[in-house]
Amino acid sequence: MAVNPQIIHRFAHVIKEPMRVRIILALVGGPKTVNELVAAMGLKQPTISNHLRVLTDNNMVKRRREGRMAYYSLTTKKIARALESIMRADTDMLATRGK
Repeated sequence: MAVNPQIIHRFAHVIKEPMRVRIILALVGGPKTVNELVAAMGLKQPTISNHLRVLTDNNMVKRRREGRMAYYSLTTKKIARALESIMRADTDMLATRGK
């Protein structure tokens, strides 16, 4: 598989904001409304909505309307797996730092 540096750069640019990582990890458990994310994150609705817009614009999160409610979910589980791989790599790097 060929590595596309532009895709990696875009992914890194989107997840450089820790709150977006928290939102992605919250969505691993399934779709959530903005209000559910607000309650889980402890931030104001406009802040969560802005982060969701960035995630949606970059095709990491999708929105599904159901009546007056909008549910947000990951477009693919691969996004969460990529974050988990990054976290494992970081843990491995920290573990070997002093060796």
